[in-house]
Amino acid sequence: MKKTILLLLLAFVLTLALPFTAVASSPGKTLYLENIQIQQDKQMQFNFNRPLSGVIHLHINGETFQTLGFQNIKANLKYDMDVKNDKAFFVVDGSVDGSTPQEINLAFYIIGDTMIIPVESLNSIAKVNPQMEMPAENIKYVYTKLEGFSFAELQTIMDQSSKQEAAMELVKTIFEAIPDTCFTSQGNTAEMNIDKPSLVLIAKNFQDEKFIAELAEQMAALDPTIDKNEIVKNLTTVETDKDVSFLKVSQNLKIRKCKTQISPEKGIADWDFGYSDENMIMDCKLNSKSNIQSAQISSTVNMVISFKSPADEKNVTVKLTADSLTSQDKSTLKGNLNLTGNMEGIPVNLAADFNIDQQFKNKVNFTAPVLTADNSMDMDELEPDALNSPEPAAKAITVNVNDQYHIPFVNAPFIESDRILVPVRELGDSLGYEVNWNPPATVTMSTANKNIIMNIGQKQYTLNGQDKEMDSAPLIKGDVTYVPLRFIAEALGYEVSYHPETKEVFLNNQLVEK
Repeated sequence: MKKTILLLLLAFVLTLALPFTAVASSPGKTLYLENIQIQQDKQMQFNFNRPLSGVIHLHINGETFQTLGFQNIKANLKYDMDVKNDKAFFVVDGSVDGSTPQEINLAFYIIGDTMIIPVESLNSIAKVNPQMEMPAENIKYVYTKLEGFSFAELQTIMDQSSKQEAAMELVKTIFEAIPDTCFTSQGNTAEMNIDKPSLVLIAKNFQDEKFIAELAEQMAALDPTIDKNEIVKNLTTVETDKDVSFLKVSQNLKIRKCKTQISPEKGIADWDFGYSDENMIMDCKLNSKSNIQSAQISSTVNMVISFKSPADEKNVTVKLTADSLTSQDKSTLKGNLNLTGNMEGIPVNLAADFNIDQQFKNKVNFTAPVLTADNSMDMDELEPDALNSPEPAAKAITVNVNDQYHIPFVNAPFIESDRILVPVRELGDSLGYEVNWNPPATVTMSTANKNIIMNIGQKQYTLNGQDKEMDSAPLIKGDVTYVPLRFIAEALGYEVSYHPETKEVFLNNQLVEK
């Protein structure tokens, strides 16, 4: 955790994209700061006194989902917000394709500190959760209080101009740690290059008690909820820990390129660096370009970051591309995120496309509902008994083998689509079968005379080389592989009977040939 914090601090040091007024001792640093200030003056300060509406489109797919029985996840979030008048309206449409397709359509209002859900949306949720309680027919809305929420706080978060001065002072403090030799200039363009020796100098500055105190002061000013004494304590503890000190982390960094150019209208970042120690190998490449005009701002970002763990061969690579265009009244953001790798033998392959469009309007496109005692009720009243007393524990499913013993499951069997699924490794171990996992999605159960090959998310399997089919597929839940008990047990030669009143499964065959 400490190393992660330090790496984030280093990334912040390398970014340094907020403006402030400072006395610089080199022409290059002076021009760099002046250009940041010029760009900041061109930035749009959005007026959140106007209503804001937008839509977010999200599409996720990949082989990892397919092994879990999913094909695609699609979601659309539409929103209308009138922050000034303490009200908002959201509509969520989502769908999941796969072996158990699902759809959800949810609309809700936020008025002040209260969330209001129309009963029609509860009906949509009930399709996914049939055990959900429904209100009486006369009830049109259910509501619940949002503890700790306020539109005033939301406006403060959205309106970054209120934190501008504190942010400037914080970056000014950090900027003082960067050597003047990192800055050069040509014409109206300033460039900052950070190499390994200069980074070590920056790290040494972070060991200074006065610097740490000043840094904590500025961070607390930026966020009043931060305890500056705790910051000082944490940074001081980090710097006295020889294994995770700022200097130690900086020495493990490999900076191949860390260049940032800035002019009054354009900014370019070109970074290529890595980090390695006995526990982690990290590589990052980032390229971004921005064009800042008085009427609009455009930017594009391409990033590839990878993590590897030498000890257990875990690896993850994240690729991000994003393009944005912002004007005084509207903004768009389009991008793609890819996640690939291997986690504990399980392949990871996910892709997400996202598209965000929003614009300011003169008025919102909804009318807030008026709640009365006859048309609404508190959501807590839907299940008052469940809220006031704990639910009785559900009876566990047990598996009896030849009336001789019960399988001692650590991961509990469960019922899905009227089929009992059990953890395959625990089942195989109890019945005397060897269970193996073969990436990316194959599990086998075998003895000297029998061999079953199954694939996650697929109903087809083979028994001693013969193709067969189940009516439900193996799946992964909480890093545990589950298989349909009846089909697998019968394939192994057992007779299967189930007593639903006691939730007990009996496997019987005294002469099973293994």
